[in-house]
Amino acid sequence: MSQLQQENKMIARTTGQPELSRSEGSMSMNKAVMMERETEVSPRTKARMAGVFYLLEGATSAFGAIYVVSKLTVPGNAEATAASVLTQQPLLW
Repeated sequence: MSQLQQENKMIARTTGQPELSRSEGSMSMNKAVMMERETEVSPRTKARMAGVFYLLEGATSAFGAIYVVSKLTVPGNAEATAASVLTQQPLLW
């Protein structure tokens, strides 16, 4: 492998740009890069991803409604509840 080819590979690795090859005095892009194709995500996959995010949202809101509120409230004592809310402000952010 020539010095020029080694330098070309090193530059392609560090910059993330395609490798260049020398053929008959001109520079051309690697064929693998030119053959790259774009694919689109199917509607079914998008719907599944939306469902997963919907379940995550439900789980986090249930956590907030059950666990956090139970840690903040003191039944029958408004002053203690207010003090608890003031001391646990990061839970309510």
